[in-house]
Amino acid sequence: MSSEKRPEVASPVNFFDPKEPVGFVAGNLPHWRQEGVCYFVTFQLADSMPQEKLKLWLAERDRWLLEHPEPHSEEERKEYYERFPKRFQDWLDAGYGSCVLAGETEKAFVEAALKHFDGDRYVLREFVVMPNHVHVLVSPLGDNRLSAIVKSWKTYSALQINRALGRSGSLWQKESFDHIVCNPEQMEKIRRYIEHNPKALVDTPVDATSGRVALSEKRPEVASTFAATLSLKINEVYLSVQGESTWAGLPCVFVRLTACDLRCTYCDTEYAFFEGKKRPLAEIFAEVQAFDCPLVEITGGEPLLQKNVLPLMTALCDAGRTVLIETSGAHDISRIDPRVHRIMDLKTPSSGECARNLYANIDHLGPGDEVKFVLGSREDYEWTRGQIHEHRLADRVAAVLLSPVFGKIDPRDIVDWMLEDKVPARFQLQMHKFIWEPRARGV
Repeated sequence: MSSEKRPEVASPVNFFDPKEPVGFVAGNLPHWRQEGVCYFVTFQLADSMPQEKLKLWLAERDRWLLEHPEPHSEEERKEYYERFPKRFQDWLDAGYGSCVLAGETEKAFVEAALKHFDGDRYVLREFVVMPNHVHVLVSPLGDNRLSAIVKSWKTYSALQINRALGRSGSLWQKESFDHIVCNPEQMEKIRRYIEHNPKALVDTPVDATSGRVALSEKRPEVASTFAATLSLKINEVYLSVQGESTWAGLPCVFVRLTACDLRCTYCDTEYAFFEGKKRPLAEIFAEVQAFDCPLVEITGGEPLLQKNVLPLMTALCDAGRTVLIETSGAHDISRIDPRVHRIMDLKTPSSGECARNLYANIDHLGPGDEVKFVLGSREDYEWTRGQIHEHRLADRVAAVLLSPVFGKIDPRDIVDWMLEDKVPARFQLQMHKFIWEPRARGV
């Protein structure tokens, strides 16, 4: 695949203007519009993403949209792009699906569609056709709308490619991603991304018969990057459903590490204090991958007590997994790969470990993270309410979670207090304790 830089054109590049009105086009994806601007557009083949990964991504995106209603600020639009379209593009680069656009004939049909109305309905500034997706920098002209322009590209190319391949049905995913280019610096960054995007395919094997990318050979062996000496003491690895957080109800692989330096009064995993076996990172990685589940949680014990958990999480992210870590809040979270979603406790007074809270961690929390409070009393609730307001937690993270100590406090009391005080938080129960016996392990 090669990128194409278009000749310099007379039409100037207009960037996002925060002083001008921003329109919104309805659909499954947010599409922001502003007159006369340049857009970075990505559209992809219908089979370019594994369905389980796509479902997980859609669930996370839908939750974000629910918690961030229109109109969106410039900061929210930036956050949305980083968390969703950009991450999706990274997955596309892994080369999933049939990758029919790796064929020269199929690629030529897409290029012809892109160039056809260049200078008439839009200015085509730069593009690249990858094996399973297309990136375009484009500026619509006059009354021509971006949605109609993209539809024309997809309609023509789908008709020609399906005819050439002797097939029918949907070639492209229904909706595309588009992002208003904000400034010259971002424009240059996108140009470099488009220019360098094909370089990852230079040495990629291609099937001699079909001309398509040999995907089984293309994917890197991430586990082989671990040094043989790297290991972790593991209590258990198992597949279940996520029982807490905003990810509750989704299938998830749990990697429970041994050891914890806290002794919370309500702890329900004392067996992880000492039980476990030292295992090589490559072996742990391979076991997680074998479950073929897109969501992984690293838990404990306290997983951050073992420094080798950091390269494990990075490797899982590199392999396309969505990674969560559940941590006590007593240890530095700043070294964690930023792609990991951190679910961090702030220990309440009745836990007996309130003094261990490392408040410096709050500065490292971001929009993909969550903060959890486990409440065993009215005192815990009032302390929690104060922490939420003092640190503006609802503005920092994806969710603030309030959970009752199982069997110690009536959950309805917490709900009543939350509603009365209008606390900006989400109430939760430990789902797994209602599905299985509360002390059951490996579920």
